[in-house]
Order: sequence, then structure tokens, then C-alpha cells
Amino acid sequence: MPARVGEVRRDRILMIEGPLAFALRPGRLLSPRIENAAVTADDPPTPARVRSWVRQGIHVEGRPEWVFVKVHTHGAPEKQAAALLGEAGRMLHTELTTRYNDGQRWRLHYVTAREMFNIAIAAMEGKDGDPGSFRDHVLPPPPVAAAA
Repeated sequence: MPARVGEVRRDRILMIEGPLAFALRPGRLLSPRIENAAVTADDPPTPARVRSWVRQGIHVEGRPEWVFVKVHTHGAPEKQAAALLGEAGRMLHTELTTRYNDGQRWRLHYVTAREMFNIAIAAMEGKDGDPGSFRDHVLPPPPVAAAA
């Protein structure tokens, strides 16, 4: 069941999907692939990929202005390190912080899975305003983080 404003269901698992789309491989004419926001050495982030992730418009139904972009990786072993920590990683954060953080149409929030859950629940409850203010809405920070 899609998450919707006005329908908070505590008897279900809340899953916030990542972007999923068809895309073409860069530099290869008619070479389709599945875009799933995995940041790897073989598929490093690019401005076009970031735009694709945002275009998927993943949100709680009824709160389309709160767009979730869930990017993932499987750690930073040597092979993956450059895509995450090198030039490609810097480009990813530059694209996010310049194109999607203008303070008017877009306001970027880097969040943990716990914070994303809290923000989604706030959206389902009909909250509005700055989604970042709902990071601790239902589930509080772990005790160690709260003490810091």
C-alpha cells in the first residue's frame, strides 16, 4: 500500500523505495540499463544520474514537495573508493548541494534511515514545513547520539 497523507498504519512495514528507472549507458548508443541509485566504481554518480533520481519523485502521496532520493552503496573497498570519496563523490555532493539546495524550490537534507522514517511518518500525519524539523519525530536518536 502506498504511504499517504492521513493514513498512518503502524501494523505495516514502511518501505521507502529508491529510484528505479530505465537509462542509457553513457557514451553507448542504445545500450539500456536499470538505474537504481547504486554508487559503484562501474557506475559512478554523474549529474545526469542525480537528475534521474530526483525525477522519480519518490514521496508520500499527498506530500509531493518532500522528495526522497535514496542512494546506496556497499561500503568503500578499494575498488569502490574513488566513486565515493574521489572526484565522482565530490561531483555527487556538488550537484546535490548546488542544483538541489537553492533554499527556494529545493532544500537538501542528508538523513539516516531512522530520520527518513521519521520524516515519512510526519508526512503521513499531514505535517508540513521543513522536513528536517521532523528528524526525531517518532523514533528518537540512539542514546549515545542524544548524549553528544
